[in-house]
Amino acid sequence: VGLESWRQLALGEAYLQKGDVAQAQAALNLAQGAAPPDARFFVRLTRARLAQGRLTEARAALATALKYRDPRHPHLALAQAELALAQGFDTDAAKILAALWPSPWRDLALGRARVALGEAQAALEPLRRAQAARPADRQLQSYVLLARGLTAQGRPDPALAAELGTLAGQGVRLASY
Repeated sequence: VGLESWRQLALGEAYLQKGDVAQAQAALNLAQGAAPPDARFFVRLTRARLAQGRLTEARAALATALKYRDPRHPHLALAQAELALAQGFDTDAAKILAALWPSPWRDLALGRARVALGEAQAALEPLRRAQAARPADRQLQSYVLLARGLTAQGRPDPALAAELGTLAGQGVRLASY
């Protein structure tokens, strides 16, 4: 039971990366149906549901994860912050994230929160740290470019526009809930 649910979760995540929404939904539903009593599983399921834009299901997965682990655990706190960010509680998300030890995931989420709060200049530092650790992450590149564009204060930047156009042509999208 447990191993098959992990396999289905991994398949669902892979389908999400490829943009195959229907296959992702089917795999994630199978994974959830036979889920092990493991907080790590439910944190990953929370992130997958957030990537799908399914906030109610993400909230339920996070609540289940909290049954199995101390809510102050860094992975749970990060998932709570990502959910808060998805729900528009940008200030709450930023507070949670600022208290966590830096990691690429934390820095990406903190950068996103700061952009949402209108603090584009402050967003650049954590976003660039995350980018140094994950240089191939196109969504992260998009947030760095967005923060750079917002700090340009109306000055046109042809290089920035070209980079954003390239990423858009590759199907990169910013998180939307």
